[in-house]
Amino acid sequence: MEQNILEFVRQRLNDAPKGTAQKIADQRGIAYDTVLRIKRGDTENPGIKTLEEIATYFRARESVTAPATARAT
Repeated sequence: MEQNILEFVRQRLNDAPKGTAQKIADQRGIAYDTVLRIKRGDTENPGIKTLEEIATYFRARESVTAPATARAT
């Protein structure tokens, strides 16, 4: 079953190293408190644009850290 964007974002936020929420807030222009509320699950509908911004942050890092052979496929 494919993961929806909210599940994707929450999972990545919870798996991310300490300080990542602040980096996302600074780099993507999202309020730090909003990022934390999404991470904790305090908001059920944070808005698609906010979720897309956070998802873009994680996808960009995953593509940079993926092995060259994985990116080539």
